[in-house]
Amino acid sequence: ISSDVTERLRSAETAARLSAIVEGSHDAIFSHDLDGAIDTWNGAAARLFGYDQANIIGKHLGDLLVPGSAYEVGEMLRGVAAGQESTEMMTLGQRSDGSTFHIVVLISPVRNPDGAVVGASTIARDVSDEVELRKRTEQDRRRLADAQASARLGSFDLRTSPMGNLNWHTAVLNERSIPHQVPDGVVKSVAG
Repeated sequence: ISSDVTERLRSAETAARLSAIVEGSHDAIFSHDLDGAIDTWNGAAARLFGYDQANIIGKHLGDLLVPGSAYEVGEMLRGVAAGQESTEMMTLGQRSDGSTFHIVVLISPVRNPDGAVVGASTIARDVSDEVELRKRTEQDRRRLADAQASARLGSFDLRTSPMGNLNWHTAVLNERSIPHQVPDGVVKSVAG
């Protein structure tokens, strides 16, 4: 009897520890059935999506994403139900106020003691800052490439004369369809 009580206490301690880990996470963590009906919800999920637990339990996972994501969510849930260990996607989440944000969603199976899939858990993370940073980096990369290409528009050559000559590379202007006129006194270059 004492070993049974010890095992129950150990299980209760483990369950309490796992619950504290989930509740203390900065990621939204929640569970749902294989149809997508939400049945648990941590504090980070409430902060991320703007729904308190009382207003989200029983709602569909798809309600947390922008309209149009239902097919992808359904595919993910079917994959998990079929035994796929986890599936991940990046999409747009939708908060209770209707605002949207970039989100990564990871759905994993929840199994009963016999190993049968009885539901799913979802971990969701707002990646809007990372997406915005990537977008700005790509814009900066394009601007840099344009600036580097534009640097070929003209050059100042001090070796030609003490006053220097401005060589105007019309080929670069032509390839970019930039209207141009070579100013008076400027040496027109044949190099492009």
